[in-house]
Amino acid sequence: RSEYDMGHITAALNIEFEDLQEHLDGLPENYPWSQSAPLGAATTAGSILQRDGRTNVQVVDEAGTLA
Repeated sequence: RSEYDMGHITAALNIEFEDLQEHLDGLPENYPWSQSAPLGAATTAGSILQRDGRTNVQVVDEAGTLA
Protein backbone atom coordinates (compact mmCIF):
# COMPACT_ATOMS: atom_id res chain seq x y z
CA ARG A 1 0.00 0.00 0.00
CA SER A 2 2.81 2.44 0.82
CA GLU A 3 4.31 2.08 -2.67
CA TYR A 4 0.91 2.83 -4.22
CA ASP A 5 0.52 5.87 -1.99
CA MET A 6 3.91 7.21 -3.14
CA GLY A 7 2.71 7.31 -6.74
CA HIS A 8 0.74 5.33 -9.29
CA ILE A 9 -0.78 5.52 -12.73
CA THR A 10 -4.12 7.38 -12.78
CA ALA A 11 -7.05 4.97 -12.30
CA ALA A 12 -4.67 2.20 -11.21
CA LEU A 13 -5.98 -0.59 -9.03
CA ASN A 14 -3.95 -1.53 -5.97
CA ILE A 15 -4.16 -5.24 -5.27
CA GLU A 16 -1.73 -6.75 -2.82
CA PHE A 17 0.35 -9.51 -4.39
CA GLU A 18 -0.87 -12.07 -1.85
CA ASP A 19 -4.51 -11.31 -2.80
CA LEU A 20 -4.16 -11.28 -6.59
CA GLN A 21 -5.23 -14.87 -7.25
CA GLU A 22 -8.50 -14.50 -5.33
CA HIS A 23 -9.44 -11.29 -7.21
CA LEU A 24 -8.89 -12.56 -10.78
CA ASP A 25 -12.56 -13.30 -11.48
CA GLY A 26 -13.60 -9.73 -10.71
CA LEU A 27 -10.90 -8.00 -12.75
CA PRO A 28 -11.51 -6.63 -16.25
CA GLU A 29 -10.13 -8.86 -19.02
CA ASN A 30 -8.65 -6.11 -21.22
CA TYR A 31 -7.23 -3.92 -18.45
CA PRO A 32 -3.57 -2.94 -19.01
CA TRP A 33 -1.51 -4.56 -16.24
CA SER A 34 1.77 -3.11 -15.03
CA GLN A 35 3.53 -4.35 -11.92
CA SER A 36 6.20 -2.28 -10.26
CA ALA A 37 6.55 -4.24 -7.05
CA PRO A 38 9.92 -5.73 -6.11
CA LEU A 39 11.04 -7.64 -9.20
CA GLY A 40 10.39 -11.15 -7.85
CA ALA A 41 6.84 -10.31 -6.79
CA ALA A 42 6.17 -8.38 -9.99
CA THR A 43 7.38 -11.25 -12.18
CA THR A 44 5.24 -13.74 -10.26
CA ALA A 45 2.19 -11.45 -10.46
CA GLY A 46 2.75 -11.07 -14.21
CA SER A 47 2.88 -14.84 -14.58
CA ILE A 48 -0.36 -15.26 -12.62
CA LEU A 49 -2.11 -12.74 -14.86
CA GLN A 50 -0.75 -14.32 -18.06
CA ARG A 51 -1.77 -17.82 -16.95
CA ASP A 52 -5.26 -16.39 -16.43
CA GLY A 53 -5.30 -15.34 -20.11
CA ARG A 54 -4.34 -11.69 -19.70
CA THR A 55 -2.28 -10.46 -22.65
CA ASN A 56 -1.70 -6.79 -21.85
CA VAL A 57 0.84 -7.41 -19.04
CA GLN A 58 4.09 -5.53 -18.47
CA VAL A 59 6.57 -6.04 -15.63
CA VAL A 60 8.44 -2.82 -14.88
CA ASP A 61 11.78 -3.52 -13.22
CA GLU A 62 13.62 -0.21 -13.60
CA ALA A 63 12.46 2.96 -11.83
CA GLY A 64 9.11 1.36 -10.96
CA THR A 65 6.11 3.57 -11.62
CA LEU A 66 8.26 6.30 -13.14
CA ALA A 67 9.22 3.94 -16.00
